[in-house]
Amino acid sequence: MDAKKMKKIDSVLKKVDMTTIIILFFLAVVMSYYTMLQAEIKEKVIVNQELIATKSANQINNYLSTGIDIIRVASDTLDDMIRKGKSQEEMLNFLVNQSTAAEHITKGNSMGIYAIVEEEYLDGSGWVPDADFVPQERPWYGAAMANIGHVAVVDPYLDVRTHTMMLTLSKSLCDVKSVAAMDFSLSHLQTMTEELERNGSVIEIVMDRNYQVIAHSDKAEVGKRYLVEEGTFGRMLIDKLRSTDEKYFSFRFGDSEYIVYTMPVANNWLCLSVFDTTSTFTQLRRTLVLTIFVLLVVISVVLFVMSHYEKKERLAQEYNQKAESAAAASEAKSAFLSNMSHEIRTPINAVLGMNEMILRESHEPNVIEYSENIRTAGNTLLGIVNDILDFSKIEAGKLEIIPVEYDISSVFNDLVNMIHTRADAKGLTLLLDFDQKMPKLLFGDEVRIKQVITNILTNAVKYTEKGSVTFSVGWPSPVRLDT
Repeated sequence: MDAKKMKKIDSVLKKVDMTTIIILFFLAVVMSYYTMLQAEIKEKVIVNQELIATKSANQINNYLSTGIDIIRVASDTLDDMIRKGKSQEEMLNFLVNQSTAAEHITKGNSMGIYAIVEEEYLDGSGWVPDADFVPQERPWYGAAMANIGHVAVVDPYLDVRTHTMMLTLSKSLCDVKSVAAMDFSLSHLQTMTEELERNGSVIEIVMDRNYQVIAHSDKAEVGKRYLVEEGTFGRMLIDKLRSTDEKYFSFRFGDSEYIVYTMPVANNWLCLSVFDTTSTFTQLRRTLVLTIFVLLVVISVVLFVMSHYEKKERLAQEYNQKAESAAAASEAKSAFLSNMSHEIRTPINAVLGMNEMILRESHEPNVIEYSENIRTAGNTLLGIVNDILDFSKIEAGKLEIIPVEYDISSVFNDLVNMIHTRADAKGLTLLLDFDQKMPKLLFGDEVRIKQVITNILTNAVKYTEKGSVTFSVGWPSPVRLDT
């Protein structure tokens, strides 16, 4: 009695172990698939963000290069006028005309070009400064003096009156004390940023080197300095940005998950594409939960099947008996095929014999052509019967190879006539490529060779949808041995 109990307990423990292994295996498979799918989705998001960030960066660089080109042209002209000793009035007229042109080129985003020449302030937009206005104390003058010979980009500032980010470009002139400058509105940059937003899930942000927001998909964020904020989305974004050297990173803020791709632009600015992945990964997690649920159902079914193992053993015995019966039936079938093949070959050979007499005695071309077709079709039919007989011989293990001398051209002719009809029916072209060095007579089992090539050509025609089938036969060159 104790032995039976121990055996039963051992059987239960084995089932528990097997169940645990199955559960762990399928959980590992599901988690591996989930990890792979999550990585694939993340990669797609990163690629999409890279495209958006690259497009935004290119637009920003092109936009800023327009203003830089304008101030360079104006500075070069002023340099030339200074060297030629032109009057202040002539220079002012030039600035007025150039300001009008700049406003047209930038579609109204230029506030005009101004300069300080020989310590006199000249403004092409017509603005007259207050009496206490000292140009040499302005940031644009200091930036130009710190970057002599180059266009200086002054850090953007927020125009309180228009709530628009402004940018000043300045360049020192040839006398190294005069400076030309231009105020450049970034409103068009804001418009471009808003247009890059996709379906509310992408946030486009352009920041300067001090992490001040120059342009944002949400216009209310423009002008904010994320670095001085505390506990905000912007501060979290900056902290993650400063802690990595990668072009992309991910972070979580509140209940939302984000993937960010960064792209540097001119003047050490940054263009950030922020993608909200919350809904995407939430749906993926739901799929994971559903998959685990289905997995548990499948495992329950497996356990149910295992509990009926004893019944399967009885079924296995019945299957063995049926297998033995099937083997006997297979032997009977082989014997039947062998007998029927012999019975069918006799009338076929009689038909072929009579047809051979017609070929010998008839001199009419039409009759001879018909007889040739009968002979080809009859040989094909005889080959099929031989295949059936060979099938039975293979099952009985009695297949033999009978080598004889045969005419290879006759074999090719029969094969081409048989396959050509099938190729024409499918609209295929049968191309022939025979080696002219091949001898006329060969030694081997003609029937088996013809069977093999027929199967190859038949499959080629069967699985070729359009075009052509090439029947190519080569003959190896003899190997020359050096003595």
